[in-house]
Amino acid sequence: MSYRIAMALATVSIAVLALLRIADTYSVFNHTYDEAFHIAAGMQWLDQGRYDAEPFHPPMRSVYAVGPRLLGSHSFGEPSLRREGQRILYEGGDYKRVLTAARIAALPFFLLALAVVGVWAARISGPSAALAAMLAYSMLPLALANAGWLLPTR
Repeated sequence: MSYRIAMALATVSIAVLALLRIADTYSVFNHTYDEAFHIAAGMQWLDQGRYDAEPFHPPMRSVYAVGPRLLGSHSFGEPSLRREGQRILYEGGDYKRVLTAARIAALPFFLLALAVVGVWAARISGPSAALAAMLAYSMLPLALANAGWLLPTR
């Protein structure tokens, strides 16, 4: 097996193992306080075409409502963003399915961060350092938590 193929397999293995570790938490943890806000704000943008419910985060956060929307969840028009998010989670179908669909949207951002770490380390110290840096990043509790929950970035 060539060196490049071995490095590619190692990179893919690190990413897949990290994604499995993240996804394994979906059935363990209920939603956090902020997750309902992000889902509700995103659903407002998807359903109503406006994004004024949560001015603290950019509309990119609406990506967390795409999964629940594909499962049939919708906006309820609640005046309270927290209550709106809770209704989407609890009344939008199976709670765990809706929450998992929302959390899956964070995985591409984790993969992007993992790739940036790998490229950065490779440019500084080569491919072996890139693998070591990616492995270290894929085990950081903060990185795993941010990829597993819809945590705020402020």
